[in-house]
Amino acid sequence: RSAEETSDLPVALARHAEFAGQIDSVKNRIVSAAIYPLAIAVVGAAVVCFLALYVIPRFVSVYESMQRELTLSAQLLLFWGRLVREHGLLLLFIGVGSIAAVVTARWKEFQKTVNLSISKGQHDRLTAWRAA
Repeated sequence: RSAEETSDLPVALARHAEFAGQIDSVKNRIVSAAIYPLAIAVVGAAVVCFLALYVIPRFVSVYESMQRELTLSAQLLLFWGRLVREHGLLLLFIGVGSIAAVVTARWKEFQKTVNLSISKGQHDRLTAWRAA
């Protein structure tokens, strides 16, 4: 309204268009910056899952046949290997369900955080323009 009253509407619209472009640019940079860490996390999780769900259960028989006293960590690995061998499908469903539940619960919170930080940036930018 103040731009209409002072006949400054074209300048205000130009500033708004420029600002909207900057906001889109910031959103794109946030998404681009999040892709690499997400890819690294997914690959790391896949490697850990492969080791925990395929490699360790295969070595259970090797360690069980040893006649030596095993360390606590080796005993825990043997326990995990037996657990996966006997209840692997159940563990898979529990794991996938847990991940889906966490992602679903946190998704809206993540979106709100991104939107609030961008909105705060818009407010700061508008305040700076008004002072100029």
